Amino acid sequence: MMWTRPFLLIATLVLVSAAAMISSANARPESLNPPTLRNGISQFILEEPLKPAPLMRLRGLDGRMLSMEKFYGKVVLLNFWASWCAPCVEEMPSLEALAASLPPDRFVVVAVSLDGGDGRQVQSFINRHNLRHLTVVLDPDHEFGALTSEGKPEPVMPVYGYPTTYVLDKRGLVTGFLVGPTTWDSPLARSFIDYFINLK
Repeated sequence: MMWTRPFLLIATLVLVSAAAMISSANARPESLNPPTLRNGISQFILEEPLKPAPLMRLRGLDGRMLSMEKFYGKVVLLNFWASWCAPCVEEMPSLEALAASLPPDRFVVVAVSLDGGDGRQVQSFINRHNLRHLTVVLDPDHEFGALTSEGKPEPVMPVYGYPTTYVLDKRGLVTGFLVGPTTWDSPLARSFIDYFINLK
């Protein structure tokens, strides 16, 4: 069968258009544009291009291992902190308030403690401050999060100061990070988080 040139051109255009529609339906926007979020030290820095968060397993306060894969489908606020860090302690109540105000099937705060030891000090801190809506995990050997000045060649998740907070989208992609204490239950921070929750 002989195909005419106009027919081939039309068929090609139809296939290209269909492929573009499928790609568009499955892709994120090329550039994220969340509200600008600043604290007294820095502002949220977007990661471009987006990269998957490392698939780490960390121990929770109950002793069970927790994988980051568990949170696929949710926006994750991944906060690296320590109980001896005054700025970390300062922002904890607002992290708790933010986590309590949002549906747990769409958003979670994962607080990664970089305290050394077996976790008893962290558990005492959590109890003392009545932090009931945070998912607290332990990284005493800094296998997941490490200060960039610690001499390790490439930290799995670089910590640029205490606290450092990353935002992971629903697909587990790292969208960016913010260094320093932040008022996470402020209207601006809530608008910032809502932006990621409402992304298709």
